[in-house]
Amino acid sequence: GRRTPRIVAEALRTAITPPHQISIFGEGENRYRAVLAEASEIVVTSDSVSMLSDALATGKPVSVYPLPQDLNLKWRAGEWLHRQASSTFLLRWLFDAGLIEAVADRRLLHARLMAEKRIVPFGGTPLPPQPGAQHRDLATALQSLRALMQVPE
Repeated sequence: GRRTPRIVAEALRTAITPPHQISIFGEGENRYRAVLAEASEIVVTSDSVSMLSDALATGKPVSVYPLPQDLNLKWRAGEWLHRQASSTFLLRWLFDAGLIEAVADRRLLHARLMAEKRIVPFGGTPLPPQPGAQHRDLATALQSLRALMQVPE
């Protein structure tokens, strides 16, 4: 990915040998979609919900390599404010208006997907392929949006 430090990309280039391949972002054509299509299993890092979503949409076995999540002062302050919002009208309004946003805790998403047997931790026993998963996920997302927006089905 574009956020991968050059030194890490070079270390991976050295460590990954045929028949395995590595594609470095910014070098040559972007093979991201092709790699997803060709892969038999997909490993994503825990820092990207987008990569995880793309991988799950393939219906192939997905594992998540955990990276540390920085629970810095901004994250802790946002969580504290979010907890206070339930009892404070002004804070609740700021969150509802989108002026303040709680920082997402991706660990909760990973735990839910593991409980649903959609992903495994890196190094775990891969789950069987889940063909049609993207259609099920789309239907679930649409149902949730309709309920959120109070649109009848």
